[in-house]
Amino acid sequence: MEMLKKAFKTTLVLVLLGSSLFAQTLVDVKKAIDAEQYQKAKSQLKTMIATLPTNAENYFFLGQVYLKTDYADSAKVTFNEGIAKNPSFALNYVGLGQVLLEDQDETMAKVNFDKAVTLSDKKDNRAFLYIGKAYTAAKKPNYEMALTNLTKAQTINPKDAEVFLAMGDAYRGQMKNSEAYSAYRTAFDLNKSLLRSKVELGVINKMSKAFQESAEEFNSVLALDPNYGPAFR
Repeated sequence: MEMLKKAFKTTLVLVLLGSSLFAQTLVDVKKAIDAEQYQKAKSQLKTMIATLPTNAENYFFLGQVYLKTDYADSAKVTFNEGIAKNPSFALNYVGLGQVLLEDQDETMAKVNFDKAVTLSDKKDNRAFLYIGKAYTAAKKPNYEMALTNLTKAQTINPKDAEVFLAMGDAYRGQMKNSEAYSAYRTAFDLNKSLLRSKVELGVINKMSKAFQESAEEFNSVLALDPNYGPAFR
């Protein structure tokens, strides 16, 4: 009995350690995507999939990388692989909806989005977050639908910095620069590692011809991370 207890404890430690390492790696992946280091993110995700092939979240973020690099067919295949591994994981249905938006099929995209929401825990705002992002990033953006979903994501988690960053993108798409500026500023206040929010503040300042303030925003980002590509761009 004592040996069984020890074996159980050892197994539990290994499982927890593996989960911790996975979470940390996913944080690194998201940082690479945010910094537009898509090849790095792709390589990390493929390694994660080889190591943890049943974790459907890996497939979702790999699909995101494919979409950002204009490989919609590869993204669709990847999202479907994620669904095959775990049909109850919501985000890969969001991914399929994104692909359908690229094909300008909003009706079928919404079917997949609705399925993702149905599968999500009521305390999990990620489906609404990524649906909102999808509507903003579409070839034919629908900023109103983006903000509707992002508002729902904010209601579930009012302190999610990524939601405010996505709201800033949607407001800027509507040319509502005051609302966008406020959302980006809130995003950075909530999470100082979201450097793109500072970059976007600089962009809005530049559009307002506040060139000194704009340069200060970009330089402050580079002071935090000298290799942050979007600030140079």
